[in-house]
Amino acid sequence: MPRWFNTRNLLALSILLLAGSLIFVVSRNFRKETPGEILETISRNVDLSLQKIDYTETRDGVRRWSLQADSAAHNLAEGAARLEDVTLTFYDSGGGGDITLTADLGELNTESREVKVSGDVVIRSSKGYVLHTDHLHYQDSKRMVKTDASVRLVAPGFEVVGTGLQLNVETHAMALLSRVEARLEPEGLGNNGK
Repeated sequence: MPRWFNTRNLLALSILLLAGSLIFVVSRNFRKETPGEILETISRNVDLSLQKIDYTETRDGVRRWSLQADSAAHNLAEGAARLEDVTLTFYDSGGGGDITLTADLGELNTESREVKVSGDVVIRSSKGYVLHTDHLHYQDSKRMVKTDASVRLVAPGFEVVGTGLQLNVETHAMALLSRVEARLEPEGLGNNGK
């Protein structure tokens, strides 16, 4: 009578049970999405979808501006990329300091290099100025940021609100276009107003 419970048979049985368990666990946890299901999550009018993009515009070897975004959906026919969680940095070669813009959403025209942003738009200068607005438009050909929305500019010692803005990112020249009100807070005057 042969012995079924010898060491060799027990080892083979253990290996088969382990392999079967592994196959069961892997097949149970494996996602069964087809390529078609994956592509359905990408919008129909998107030719290219990217995550964590970093684009830098240069001219004559000098950085002009860079754009970072958590995601971009590019439509080749429209020549536009829709962006989420946008950061634009305008580099200054003249000593005025860099300007950084952040926004929830954006759209980059890939031919003209114009950028439109919206949703909690904040511009910060390296000199401490902070500007808040709802939406704005950057024209690369003029190096100009513009908006027709309400604007709030906060800086050490003053606050200015108004409607409409033009900002040259190269010279840092800024104009608030209408309904401008300013509040000055002179430093060191205390409560006596002198």
